[in-house]
Amino acid sequence: MPISLSDSGRTSPDLKKGPVFRAHCLVWVCLLVAVAADAQVLSVPGATSSQTAASAEVRTLLTSAERDGGVVIVLPDVTPQELSAISADPKTPRLQIGFRREIPAAPRAALGFRRLVWKALPHGLASSAVIRSLGAVAIRAAMHVSSVPEGVEIRFFSLTDGKVYEPLTAADLRRDGSDTLVWSPVVEGDAIGIEWFVPNDAAVDGLAITIPEISHLLGSVMGGLGEIEKLKASGSCAASALSPAQIQLLLTSPERRVRAADSRVAALLAEGLRRSATFGDLVVALHRTNVIVYIQTAPHLPRSLDGRLMLTSGPIRQRYLRIQIRPDGSTPDLVALIGHELRHAIEIGEAPEVADERTLIALYERIGYPEGQHGYDTVAARDTGRRVRMELGV
Repeated sequence: MPISLSDSGRTSPDLKKGPVFRAHCLVWVCLLVAVAADAQVLSVPGATSSQTAASAEVRTLLTSAERDGGVVIVLPDVTPQELSAISADPKTPRLQIGFRREIPAAPRAALGFRRLVWKALPHGLASSAVIRSLGAVAIRAAMHVSSVPEGVEIRFFSLTDGKVYEPLTAADLRRDGSDTLVWSPVVEGDAIGIEWFVPNDAAVDGLAITIPEISHLLGSVMGGLGEIEKLKASGSCAASALSPAQIQLLLTSPERRVRAADSRVAALLAEGLRRSATFGDLVVALHRTNVIVYIQTAPHLPRSLDGRLMLTSGPIRQRYLRIQIRPDGSTPDLVALIGHELRHAIEIGEAPEVADERTLIALYERIGYPEGQHGYDTVAARDTGRRVRMELGV
């Protein structure tokens, strides 16, 4: 991992590729404020690790008895028109696993902060509501954020399995600026519970958050992972271990951990999942971490680079990585390159202390080996890239 200078003038670790790629990939630590692919939407993933949601540690402020008097909204039955809208367009690689449902004006007004029933707590006020969409496998709620005072928290919980997700803070809600759409975690079941907390030194009137719609999901990555892992535990290692439906979930679910920023990468991910069991293992393994990886082609990269991986700044409970690859290689070589980088993403995902440049360098000083002056790589990443390439064949 040679140490090179980034645009900011700070040193950044650089991971070299194995001989099969005849180039190397920079791992840069960058302060990326927002991910370009989702610049206007903050999509918070579901509970995929103890760091993103742990019902044993994260609890609602109100008891179930105290929530009994809260607002309950039951949306109308799903119409045939809504179901027909999810049919996949054969011209687009992005398949839908659900659809948006608007919350009608009257129920939406019932979620207004002046109309909610607030319970006094030692340090502030709390209120809750439930939104139900019958027939959904999972739900996430969209919040339109205009104004939120410091100290406000919003928790989401499942009525199906009792999971409570880590609260969204005022900083999380303001992440993309004012007048943005912020999505909740994906909550299993046909109902999503919402709990608001306003501290004593903040006024309820200062809140300007509405819930205009929900996403009614007919599939869930976390629900599908159980079947995938049973297959792998049985000893099957064929590429066909992932069914087309499971591949679709891994590529399109709102809670997916590996995300394509352009159509070329989307095609490469689909190819890897279809033809390489190792590649599928990597994508599935990332769903057990608190890392989200965005991958994009980058024609502007220097000729000496296959690609680069950047760690963005942000809360330790949810970390973001961006992989950039040169688009001019063959499909098998590019899939193998992505596989190599996804192995590094797992290395970071399995190291919860990595949150900045210092801790990233410390990780690779510990798990890597010298590669040239100030350079390190890992045996696991090099072997992974070779294995993916071999499974793809010619």
